[in-house]
Amino acid sequence: MSLEMNKIAAAGLTAGVVAMLSGFVADLLVHPRHLEKAAFPIEVASTEAPAQAAAKPAGVEPVLPLLAKADPANGEKLTRACQACHTFEKGGPNKVGPNLYGVVVGPMGHKADFSYSDAMMKHHEAGDTWTYENLNHFIHGPREWMSGTKMTYGGMKKVADRADVIAYLRQNADSPIPLPTQEEIDKVTAKSAAAEQAAPAAAAGGGEQQAAASGGQSPEQMIAAGDADKGAKVARVCQACHDFTKGGPNKIGPNLWGVVGGPVAHKDDFNYSDAFKKLHEAGDTWTYDRLWGFLHDPRGHVPGTKMTFAGLKQDDKVADLVAWLREQSDSPVPLKQ
Repeated sequence: MSLEMNKIAAAGLTAGVVAMLSGFVADLLVHPRHLEKAAFPIEVASTEAPAQAAAKPAGVEPVLPLLAKADPANGEKLTRACQACHTFEKGGPNKVGPNLYGVVVGPMGHKADFSYSDAMMKHHEAGDTWTYENLNHFIHGPREWMSGTKMTYGGMKKVADRADVIAYLRQNADSPIPLPTQEEIDKVTAKSAAAEQAAPAAAAGGGEQQAAASGGQSPEQMIAAGDADKGAKVARVCQACHDFTKGGPNKIGPNLWGVVGGPVAHKDDFNYSDAFKKLHEAGDTWTYDRLWGFLHDPRGHVPGTKMTFAGLKQDDKVADLVAWLREQSDSPVPLKQ
């Protein structure tokens, strides 16, 4: 009898451990508790998406010229992380995200039995489809390309990787669509070149608009005016990966007590990415400006970071969050008013 009870107890303990680890992995990939913003393209920025194909950000390399020689086998490998949220086989179930069989050139919001974001449904109602280039831009940066999507995935920045993934997705269909013609390739290449030439002027204008929107304030001034109580609420989504208490444990990410003003990669007992280790060796610290840039765009600010979170796009939320982080310290770093 005692042996049987031991077996039952062991089984229960094992099931609990597996459930716990599954939860941690799910949080790492999709941060499902973040309701505002699930790990791959196709269904994380504050305006509603337009009822037409979203405007493509300048600087995203076109994928059409690479598709003919793309490697679907490598694309399948690259989508393994996405399997936490998606299935790819015909008739496969929806998970956190929809099944993606037949997605290429299919309608946006193609699964009638899946609950899409309002942003995605506006594209569906407008008749928008997942063309090669629409997929390319969405995979590159889901939330940048479709404001309001539920996707928390930060995006795939290498155009060759995106081409391989799209080549794999193309094969997952009853009748794979034709590869782009040379005329189509020439057209998108010319359009991309024109966008690159216009980018410097657009960037200058954007900087003026941002300065006007923030009243010409610096990040530190906006943080000084931030609301730490609101920042504590913003930080809740981060608690899946970080602890903020003094002496608290590292989790998927390091404990962040005392991070403001501290050295980059400040925890000796955490295994940081090589990118962070280089910054640490260079003596870099978490100044208000560096935190501002990193929280807006982790991968853009520190290429090679392990962070999967795509970033906070609203200045006020970043200001509130840093204002709260500043208080999680024995000696908060002074702010310029």
